[in-house]
Amino acid sequence: MTVLIPGGKTDSYQIEILHGERLQHSFVLTSRAVLGRQLNPREAQWQLARHDASGDDRMAIAAFSDVRVSRRQLQLVPVAGGIEVENTSTNPVLIDHRAELGPGIRRILSAPCRLAFGPDASYVVAVWPGDTSALEMHTLPHQAPAPSPDVTDEGLTALAPLNLSDKDTESVRVWLKAITEVLRSATAADDFLQRAVRRVVSLMRFDAARVLMLDGGQWTCRAEYCRNVDRSGSTSVASQRILRRTRDERRTIWQDAAQLPAGDFSQVGLSAIISSPIRNRQGEVIGALYADRRAASGLADVKISSAEAMLVETFAFGIAAGLERTRQDEELIEQRVRFGQFFGAALGEQLAANPSLLESKDAEVTVLVVDMRGFSAISERVGTERSLAWIRDTLDVLTTIVMAHGGVVVDYIGDEMMAMWGAPVPQPDQARRAGQAALEMLVALGPLDEKWRPIIGEPTRVGIGIHSGTAQVGNVGSRRKFKYGPLGHTVNLASRLQGATRHLQTSLLASRATHDALGSGFITRRLGAIGVQNIEAPVDVYELRLASDDRSRTLCQLYEKALSEFEAQEFRRAARTLGDYLPNYQDDGPSHILLWRAVNWLVHPEPAFDRAWRLPGK
Repeated sequence: MTVLIPGGKTDSYQIEILHGERLQHSFVLTSRAVLGRQLNPREAQWQLARHDASGDDRMAIAAFSDVRVSRRQLQLVPVAGGIEVENTSTNPVLIDHRAELGPGIRRILSAPCRLAFGPDASYVVAVWPGDTSALEMHTLPHQAPAPSPDVTDEGLTALAPLNLSDKDTESVRVWLKAITEVLRSATAADDFLQRAVRRVVSLMRFDAARVLMLDGGQWTCRAEYCRNVDRSGSTSVASQRILRRTRDERRTIWQDAAQLPAGDFSQVGLSAIISSPIRNRQGEVIGALYADRRAASGLADVKISSAEAMLVETFAFGIAAGLERTRQDEELIEQRVRFGQFFGAALGEQLAANPSLLESKDAEVTVLVVDMRGFSAISERVGTERSLAWIRDTLDVLTTIVMAHGGVVVDYIGDEMMAMWGAPVPQPDQARRAGQAALEMLVALGPLDEKWRPIIGEPTRVGIGIHSGTAQVGNVGSRRKFKYGPLGHTVNLASRLQGATRHLQTSLLASRATHDALGSGFITRRLGAIGVQNIEAPVDVYELRLASDDRSRTLCQLYEKALSEFEAQEFRRAARTLGDYLPNYQDDGPSHILLWRAVNWLVHPEPAFDRAWRLPGK
């Protein structure tokens, strides 16, 4: 019969269940619970739930087929002054591997304690007080250092105060050499963690060492080395209490046999254990260097000294620094891949080595905007799958051309692409590069048209606008999604020029700023001034042409003659000039537009003449 002391305080307890020295489950016990094997194969394991037939809160800790464990093996009840344990099976239960708790016997035990049963006592229930912080452990007085993001020595002072005598010099030299080797192997070997734990075991009197990493709140073993090969694979045999304090306090913590509570589930045959945190650059604990000594080591003194603890901490810091170096190398590779996709291979390498080039700044740039014509109608006619394949194929070709001319593809917006020259690194010939890329795009439309016209039912056509000017360049995306590009008037005007190609019935327009910076070798004609939406000042625009034969040069001369007459308000002469040559250039859209404007001024004269044509839309 359980006796509850009136007014007494009933504590909670931490229950940890092991099988074969491996931690299987843990939970907090606040009221009576029965532990045993499954009542049937469908009963869930490791869930404390009410059993309607018996009225017990029970947990299945063994499979239905494991008849070595009774269906009602143990009953645990928190009571004032301890925990009442009843052996509800027909087999004996061992308390702390010493005293026997016979069938049907109850005892009130103090925590910590451990209860073992089954063949070879392979099932263990460890009972800990709910608050284990008071259990005596040794700790270094400082938090373990973390790899610093800069060259300051913040945090490293924790490693300094070792009171070493002359006779310790050789030992320190060996340790420093070993740590240096670990750091060096972090960049040269895939198994650097395994090398690290081997060094810890070989250089000190430890029997086993492990690198445990936190993954989703759980400790997982990333590397392990044991002097005795029979111990390998026992990675879960680690003190959860010490690991918990290592994580929470960010300190190196250790215990010796004298301080190991009888019943610490993970200390079977151990004489000393130590755990030192592995921290990342932000100071967070991401893992631990965990080592132990066995009672059977044959050493006269197996206790861990403060100096040894500091050496283990130094080694943990070396592992942390090695992981940070590996992380930085991986980030650099990822940056090179990402920058290579975004900026091209050569510029990507330069930016990965010097990311400061991507910082926001004002820069002289040339922006090119290209739009694919007729996407909506084509998509409605041939369907989404075919139209998207056409878009992807065309944009892939255009992207390749931009990168081949040293440009940066800033963004894709549906059937539109924006590219830029002049940033992140200056390009004195940026306008020339953009002009050459634009003309090459027009050439590339030929093969694309041959491939896709039978599928989409019409020609593949584009409109291109180019403008050079000052822009604010940098990450115009967000912290979550990087997008390097320009902002400001230069971008807006390039986009408006792309839209103006529709109204002027041409494929490629450049602003005066771009035209004046092109240099020699381009065939251009001035199409006049236009006024575009949301930009107050009129813009002189130029057409870049592919053809450089006599016919093309004659067209440019005749058009610019008619344009000069129009801008001199000699509308009749302009109309006559255009009318004379248009029969030979029926496919020239800008000439038709200028003729319409000249005739419109003759028929509908206005009091004030404006040489800029105010476009009716974007």
